[in-house]
Order: sequence, then structure tokens, then C-alpha cells
Amino acid sequence: MKYLFLLSLLLLFPVEASAAPIRAVNTFHLNLKGTVRSMDLSKDGSKLAMGTIWLENNALKGELYVISYDNGAKLWSREGVWLKVSWSPDGRLAAAEYDSSKGLRVSVFSGDGDLLFRSGWHPVSSNPGYQSTYFRWSPHGKGFIYVYGYPVRRGLVFYGNSLVLELSDQYIDPMWSVNDELLINCPSKGYLVNSSGAFTLDGFPLWWSPDGEMYFLVKGNVQVISRSGRKLLEIRGRGSPALGGWSPNSDIVWVTKSSGEVSLTFYDLNGNVIKKESYKPSELELSWLDSDAYVLASCVKESGELKVYYYKGFSNVWKYERRLRISGPIRKIKLRAMEEGNRVLVHVKYLTNTVNSTCSILDRRGNLIWSEDNYLEPVNTDYGVLAYKYVGRSIRVDLITWNGHMIQLSSLSRSIFWRPPAFVAYSWMGRSVHGQLGPIYERTVVEGYRLEGPSPVPEKEGRLTDVVNELIELLRENKLMVLVAVALIVIVLVRRR
Repeated sequence: MKYLFLLSLLLLFPVEASAAPIRAVNTFHLNLKGTVRSMDLSKDGSKLAMGTIWLENNALKGELYVISYDNGAKLWSREGVWLKVSWSPDGRLAAAEYDSSKGLRVSVFSGDGDLLFRSGWHPVSSNPGYQSTYFRWSPHGKGFIYVYGYPVRRGLVFYGNSLVLELSDQYIDPMWSVNDELLINCPSKGYLVNSSGAFTLDGFPLWWSPDGEMYFLVKGNVQVISRSGRKLLEIRGRGSPALGGWSPNSDIVWVTKSSGEVSLTFYDLNGNVIKKESYKPSELELSWLDSDAYVLASCVKESGELKVYYYKGFSNVWKYERRLRISGPIRKIKLRAMEEGNRVLVHVKYLTNTVNSTCSILDRRGNLIWSEDNYLEPVNTDYGVLAYKYVGRSIRVDLITWNGHMIQLSSLSRSIFWRPPAFVAYSWMGRSVHGQLGPIYERTVVEGYRLEGPSPVPEKEGRLTDVVNELIELLRENKLMVLVAVALIVIVLVRRR
């Protein structure tokens, strides 16, 4: 009898589980000469590559370090001014950009430090804009593009050990497919790069399908083009495309267009309209969770009105609404909506006088679990959301578990680099010299951390577990019925005695 009573209390007043004991375990501590200009952690988390620079006798010096992430031991290094470094997805190769008075060149090293390939010299911009340079590898490491320079953007596309395309334009937007084929969208023209070479497209390419067999091509209207170049579908209508994408199975396309208000339309590959909706002038972000479920986030710039919709089979299951706390007109918005387990993460980045972002975690029913302002660049992990915020002159790194508990990991760093569950904290010491390359410090402290502990991510329910959870949720939603049911059971048991 007493167990039945306790069960009823548990259903009526569930007790929230306490935060799991998650720790940030220090793996190494280094005191390096100079300042770190670039770093990248291999995907398996075993090797960290860093490019450092310093001034010596009024000359710029530097070194490329590759260390073991487990203990900080140096594996290999190269002298020189290496301003950007990047590992291939499989961790077998490292590409790095070397800078000198002759210009820049790109080198590719094996994981053990052997030089495999080195390009010729290429010009740099009058204003290099190193903060906006990046490597972008193909999924299987067959090629990469290196983008650099400002205000004129330059791009070097390598496939195998060959430079196959050199670009110079106002902006360069590269997109790799799962088949290691590259689309490049530039203001002047579009390109397709694969193992056969580089080809100019008659239009501007966007958005590979998940299976890599199709892509969008903007040429007046939006066209769906097969991998072989055949036009499969043309989407007509007013307004220019703002966003677009594919369902996980590559069988549904969606496009947003702006013409007064924002329209969102879903099509099958025969051109039939599956669903169409219109929204106030706003920023939209759509994230598919599985083949028939997606999350749509909408934010109105003028009012800061945020709405998050959860759709199943194109039917709205729930909607979450809030008004962002803003101190002035929103000048820019960046929305991110993603799912991990049974949680939905929504990150809104906006440019005002003070508050610049809002990060929220919702459960699968649209209930708010956690929300706070000023968290930047959130990253999903098995443990929760890893994000940072500026606190004075330092950066504080926090882990917000999927249950909404905040765990402070670091508050001493000036900068953070992460690839969960590993992250690197680094800060600078000593005098600074300001020049074209920005501040150069005498020493940089670099520390590696790895998250350890039980993972509190809500498990994805199996069929039986899901049924049980649904029943419990129904009981919790109607507590009066629970009381009635318990009372009836007690009466029956008493009469039997």
C-alpha cells in the first residue's frame, strides 16, 4: 500500500535529477614563445596543430607546432610564419599557409610531418584580413579550398596534389558534397570542381542535396540540377531566394523568398507544392530532425519577437514564443536551430548596443528548459551545450547540460578553441606590438581540457520506453485523474481485506 502511495506522489510531483558530475580534465599545459595565430585539433582529438609568431630583432619569426593532445609532447614542427593550419577530416593530412615577403604558399603535411605537397607563391591582398581566412576540406580529404584576403577575396582550390582553380572576387562561398565535389558561388559566376577538373556554371549554385546527387542553381528562377548537369525541376515565382535546403532523404526541397513578407514553400521533385506558408518580414532558420520532422525558428527584426515551431508530417505540433530583451534596433540576426536527443537548441545572434545573443534549450514538447543572453557560438556535445561569454577581459566557458544545469569550466582564458569533448584555452602574457598582423605577445599559455563524466543527454526513446513516457506524461497532465485512480485502487484493496 505504501509503495502505491509513493508511486502516486512521484507521478504528481516528479523530482528533478541532480546535475551529473562532469569535469573539465586538464591534459597539458604549455608556455609557448610568441602568440598563437591559428590552431586546429584533429577530428579524433589526438593531435593539436598550432602556428605561432613573434618579433625577433625587428623581424617576424614563427613556428608550426604539432603536439600530442594527451600530454602536450611535441610530435614535429616547422620554422616559419604559418598563419593558418587545418587538419583533413580523417586526420591524416595537415594543410598550412606560409607567409613571407614573396607572398603566401600552401603546404600539405602528413600526420607525421612529412612534406607531401607545396604550392607556388600567390599574391596577398593589400589588407590581408587574416581573421577571415579558412581552409575547407572535402568530407574524405580528397581536396580543399583555401580562402583569404580582404576586401577582395581570393581562393585556391586544390584537388589531389594539384591547384585546379584560383579565384579573386568580392566573396567566395564554397560548398562540398558528400561525394567530394565542390560548388563555389561568387558574384561574377559559379563553379563546379571534381576529380575531372574545374567547370564554370551557367548560374549561381547553392545547397547540395544530402546524398550529393543534386544542387540548386539560381538563374532567374531556382532550378534543381542533377550531379551530371541535367535540369530536374524549376521553381518559379516572385521574389529572390533567401534560404533553401533539402529533407534528409533528398526527396523534398524547400525555399524561402522575400517579397514584402517571407514565404516558405516545400516541393516534391516533380514540382508539386506540398506546403506553403507566409511569415512577417523576419529571419528564418529551418532544421530537419528526421525524415518527417523539422524545427522552424522565426525572429522579427523590428520587435525581437522569436517563435519556434515543431512540425511532424508538416503539421504543427507545438509553438514556443518569447520577446527578446533588446536595447535598440536589431541590425543583424543569426538563427541556429538543432536537435540532440530530445532537446532543441535555438541560438539567436543579433547586433544591438548591448545584448548580442540569446541561447535557449527546449524539450521535445516545446517547454523552455534554459535560456540566457550573451552566450556566443554554442556547440552541441553529448554532455550538453558548450558555449562562451565575455566576462570583463576574459572569456568564460560554460557547459549547460541538456537538463538545464550550468557548469563553469574556465574563466581565465582570452580565447577558446574547441572540438567537443576536447577544448583548448589560451591566453597571452607580456608586452604587445601592434602592426599589420595585430598584437604580438611574448608568451602564450595554452592548455588542453577534455570533458569527462556521465552524459546527461536525454536518451532517444525506443518504442516501449516511448509508450511508457507518453502514459506518464498524460498522467502528469491530469493529476485529478491520478488521485481518483489511486483512491479507487485503495478502496478495492481495503474491501478485499
